[in-house]
Amino acid sequence: MTPRRSATIGLRAAAVGLGFAVAFSGDAVLSGRAWAMATAATAVVFILRDFVAAAGVEPAGMRPAWVKPPPPKQVHGTKDLRAVSMMLAGAITNPRAHGRHLRPRLIALAEHFLPIRCGIDFLHDPEGAAALLGDVAWLIDEAADDERVPTVAEVARFLERIGAAEDQPTGEAGP
Repeated sequence: MTPRRSATIGLRAAAVGLGFAVAFSGDAVLSGRAWAMATAATAVVFILRDFVAAAGVEPAGMRPAWVKPPPPKQVHGTKDLRAVSMMLAGAITNPRAHGRHLRPRLIALAEHFLPIRCGIDFLHDPEGAAALLGDVAWLIDEAADDERVPTVAEVARFLERIGAAEDQPTGEAGP
């Protein structure tokens, strides 16, 4: 706090304190103790107001208790499918994100779901997995072009073909 701000707070607090002391003393002599207490209380209020203003508390976070907070955003799907959805959003804007983040997650999903739902072992029968996946097999192909960007529809078809889309409670076909 700058010396000028301290002096301003002190003068304002003294003026408010004097007003309280005069108001509560009535016809009697002014009480120095009442003035000092009102001045100190007012100074504390001014300092706290400055502190809250400097702390950057957002007004949206300070709402009356009778106002209901907005409902939380509904998120559907399993944790893995939500993660794939976020990775897909990154892969659409950055082609290298597909090779670094999305492809390993899609491979993990294929390794998990293909043996369970389709009876194909991804590691021992890559040709069978490629035949099942068809035009979206490039999503998990390590030799595929890293600059190619997947679309939401391609990932949705991939998830339908490996059977992961059946886990979504909303019945949607992908992220």
